[in-house]
Amino acid sequence: MDLFTDDDEINITDYEECDDEKEYIEKEEELDITELRKLVKIERRRANAACTELEKERAASATAAEETMAMILRLQNEKSLIEMEANQYRILAEKKQLHDQEVIRSLQWFVLRHSSERALLEDQLISCRRKLKHFGNNDEKEECEEFEEDYSSLNLSFEDAIENVLYSSLDINLLNEK
Repeated sequence: MDLFTDDDEINITDYEECDDEKEYIEKEEELDITELRKLVKIERRRANAACTELEKERAASATAAEETMAMILRLQNEKSLIEMEANQYRILAEKKQLHDQEVIRSLQWFVLRHSSERALLEDQLISCRRKLKHFGNNDEKEECEEFEEDYSSLNLSFEDAIENVLYSSLDINLLNEK
């Protein structure tokens, strides 16, 4: 007698098919796990590569920022040096201008003083001529006229010298400004 019937045979076949199916599923799951592990490894490599690239970019941007700050500091330093130099030149120019104005005032005073001395001497000369005409003769009159000509040429050359001093002082100022 058969212990197993046809129904039992189906059940065993079903059972064997279940085992095959389970093995297949297990193999598939193993393959899926292997595939997933490979995918995880690939993704980790990509993530590591991205992190490395990110670190490189961060380092590059940090270097660029440091260089930019160094350049900004250098430019600020140059700017302050130029401003200090400009202030020094401005102060020097103001001092020179004040000095030139003082020189001009002193020369004007000098010219005024000499003009007043000249006027005083001319008055004395006129007074002396009158006295000489009153007491002198014709020969002395000729000598007096020669003296007047010499004095007038001397007076003109003195005035020319004063004007040259004034012009040369102004020319020096103009040249220094250029």
